[in-house]
Amino acid sequence: MHNRTLGAVFIGISVVLFGIRNLTAAIITINSQVYIHFDEALQDVGKAPVILSIISLAIGLFHVYGPIFVQWFKKDLDRIESNWKEFDEPHTEGRNP
Repeated sequence: MHNRTLGAVFIGISVVLFGIRNLTAAIITINSQVYIHFDEALQDVGKAPVILSIISLAIGLFHVYGPIFVQWFKKDLDRIESNWKEFDEPHTEGRNP
């Protein structure tokens, strides 16, 4: 699977996890016999879906934007390596430093 596709899948999982928390809280408020505020229902659901959503979002963004940064840094590192090799060459008489 390509990095961008995998990143999009993780971002989609993040969206689903974030939505499940709100959907579950809405179902709790509908099925309760006593009037419950939506905020109380969100507290009953817990923070696990939000934490997993944030982790999934971070992984997805890393997979989407990670290769872009790697290519960017690779160009700079290749340039540094070529300059380094140039300075490591043995000095000859006719060459100015």
